[in-house]
Amino acid sequence: MSEIDERELVQRIHQKDAEALARFLELKQGALIGYINRQLGPGLRKNTWTEDIFQEVCWVCIKNLDRACGGTCGWKCRICEQRVVDAYSRFYGAAKRDA
Repeated sequence: MSEIDERELVQRIHQKDAEALARFLELKQGALIGYINRQLGPGLRKNTWTEDIFQEVCWVCIKNLDRACGGTCGWKCRICEQRVVDAYSRFYGAAKRDA
């Protein structure tokens, strides 16, 4: 996808076009999944599906379309970080309770 096409998507996102946001997330999927993988670390990556976190991020973005406006992945990366923290808490919190 060219830079012009991406700018058009961003403009449509600013107009609260959910389809444009979905397409933008699809285009950025590889980068966001890579980011999530780096944030998870090897221990948590064995017990957490990266794609599940990505789907949660997509859901949050679509639910909050007005905040999702923007051409960078900054806000989306913050959501990724929050979901990784949640996964860490769920996994390691459960492990502590089971011990």
